[in-house]
Amino acid sequence: MADKYKATLHGIPLEIQDINDEFSKAIAKYEFPYRDGALLEDMGQKARTIKFRCYFYEESYEWHKSVITLLDYQGEVELMHPKYGMVKGSIESVSIRHDDREQTAEIDINFVEKLIGLEPDAQAHIEIESAVEACFVTGQAEQMDEYCADVTGELGVEAGTILSKVLDPAQSVLSQFTAISLTARNYLKQVDTYIATCRATLSVITNPANSLISTIEYGVNLPGLVIGSIAQAVERYAILYESLKTAPVRFCGSLRTSFALLEAASGPFEKNTKIACSQRLAIELGYIYKSDESYRSQLKRSEKLKSFDALGNYVGSGSASAIMTINEIEQTLAAARTDLQAAVNVSRGLQSLKDMARDLLEHVNKIKIEREKILTVEEDISIPLHLLCLKHGLPYNYAERVHAINNIRHPNFTQGNVRIYAR
Repeated sequence: MADKYKATLHGIPLEIQDINDEFSKAIAKYEFPYRDGALLEDMGQKARTIKFRCYFYEESYEWHKSVITLLDYQGEVELMHPKYGMVKGSIESVSIRHDDREQTAEIDINFVEKLIGLEPDAQAHIEIESAVEACFVTGQAEQMDEYCADVTGELGVEAGTILSKVLDPAQSVLSQFTAISLTARNYLKQVDTYIATCRATLSVITNPANSLISTIEYGVNLPGLVIGSIAQAVERYAILYESLKTAPVRFCGSLRTSFALLEAASGPFEKNTKIACSQRLAIELGYIYKSDESYRSQLKRSEKLKSFDALGNYVGSGSASAIMTINEIEQTLAAARTDLQAAVNVSRGLQSLKDMARDLLEHVNKIKIEREKILTVEEDISIPLHLLCLKHGLPYNYAERVHAINNIRHPNFTQGNVRIYAR
């Protein structure tokens, strides 16, 4: 049967003569005295080994040196298997026979496939940041299109000229138009007031030059000035409450309170403000979730370190940042999705708002799948949380994470129903 894929090794084309794939399973065998046979436990597949012989000759002869240098490469090597497609792993050994006179090299390679699926500490959930950022960038373009449609509905055919005119951000919008109707003049007065309000909001705070907004091209027309101004205003609110991110529920509450005041002061542009505020809250929550998963991974790694040396001296494992509890995750998610839904209600055409809400929900569901691998135990008398972990077969280092999934006021006096991680 013909090969399905063109074989390559880390981008190097291969001429393969034969290829052998070795699959085996790890079977634990428990034998008992005076019992025939054994109790078997399937521990999953062992590392898949791929053995193949390849040739390099004439024009491709020099390429065999690149294969040898891959043994020095510490990273992940990609093998395009001629039957199964992409396989990632490492080269275990290389056996080479070459003839410089005939410009021919024959190489036997043993390739070991890496862990199938996610590594225990893989940052699968960190992608929430890039997901909400992509939705935010798309949402800014959609919001400008939505604004153009609103202006057209407000001013009719006259809107085309107003929307396409190149404007000077340093001057008022109205002063840059002359031959327009009274309706258009009144509307542009409201636009000037709205832009001035946005620019005056927390004007002492400077928008960072490396923020996501700075990468977006808003343009120098009316939609760009309006949407860009409100985007910068809500970003300054997020910067104002940056120190509260260690308390996510309080951060979301403070941000939403300020956003509500900003919406109330927006007059006829309340819709644009509501959309911008919901987008900002969602993206800030994405940043918080990313940091929380990083802290949680650090905590899991620190749990594997010994706290005492061979002489019994406490060496510690460093202090890790506090992780969010399930209640905090659910409360912040509910806040963001509530605001996104309110924005969707006034602008059904903005798909990015729906995508943001979906991405946040899917991320939290993935987190809870792992965090809810727990069981509930009942303690009749109060005991310290560290002792409770040891009592149920968990390392005492788990106390921080167990505390995060419970509402325990005094960890030294833990009593009643307590949720713990299943081993």
